[in-house]
Amino acid sequence: MHVLVDPVILTLPDNTATTESVVRFLWDLEHWSKEVHAKRHNFIISSRCVDAIYMSGLYPTVHNLAPLLRKAGIEDIDPTTVWLACQSILVNEPHFEDRAKLADVAVYPDRVSVDPDLVRRLPSPVADALGETLGLVAYAREVAKPAIISDMVMATQPIERGNIINVDALIATNEGDLQVVTDCPAVLTPDDLMRMMRLQDIWSDTEQALEWALQQLIHARQLPKGKYLKMPIVAPEFNESIRKAQFDTHPDLLAALFYTVVRLVTEVIPHRPTKTHKPYKGVKCNSVDAAGREWEPWHIWVTRGGPAVRLNYWWHEGEYILSRAFAHDDDAFGPVPR
Repeated sequence: MHVLVDPVILTLPDNTATTESVVRFLWDLEHWSKEVHAKRHNFIISSRCVDAIYMSGLYPTVHNLAPLLRKAGIEDIDPTTVWLACQSILVNEPHFEDRAKLADVAVYPDRVSVDPDLVRRLPSPVADALGETLGLVAYAREVAKPAIISDMVMATQPIERGNIINVDALIATNEGDLQVVTDCPAVLTPDDLMRMMRLQDIWSDTEQALEWALQQLIHARQLPKGKYLKMPIVAPEFNESIRKAQFDTHPDLLAALFYTVVRLVTEVIPHRPTKTHKPYKGVKCNSVDAAGREWEPWHIWVTRGGPAVRLNYWWHEGEYILSRAFAHDDDAFGPVPR
């Protein structure tokens, strides 16, 4: 898996940082450095971010990591080991832009919107570089679709909510300006990466996969501890639709799908129409179960880019039937199980 690194992980705290924030930064960096050294994934960064970290004077070296460790009173972290992990990311060429072959497009820096706002917490010029990078990610996921995008997640520090980063950017191309909107899956800790990979082994057992997703959302404090999950009914074609769309080969898309189901069933996502969550019209297959109950067809966007994932489901008075997961416009419903 390709892991695009948010520069917040590598940009050293400045002189105004509190001891508490320095300690948190160093322990996070040390945990990520172990994952980098394990070489299970390919950690990359954009050249824009590398240059910006250097220009900001907050570029990690052995000589400035050591005094930070002393300031934090940490003796269990070797600055050389952490520095080598940082270097293996910062000098891992080609950088993201070249791997994604995006030399012919440019991002309008003041026309990038990111939710949650990862950019604001960084110092300038690193913040501007990250905004441009995320604009390029949006273009790559929605338009260019290079091979690297198919299994790429973003490593970042804890964000306000969710495991998905929404990006809306205006891109200058040879054909003119283009507005692009996308979602980018995020991992907040090295353990998140391990758990995401584990999902590929259990996803076909829907109950187990949903329990996995529930625990991840509780762990990320997006659901309260002890939250009860009433299991939905699973239509016979649900798992086959996942295989057909090849989501089973992409742990990021699998995770996003099962997170969405959990949020639906626990009503974190309210059952009311929105632009990306609404009743589906024109369904011609059976919508009545053996008890004579009429079920309503609904669909919801799971992700909006690279590929755009949708979930079709049936709803009746707070109960759910998972019908099909699909990419783009392959959106047929399966009948209500009888």
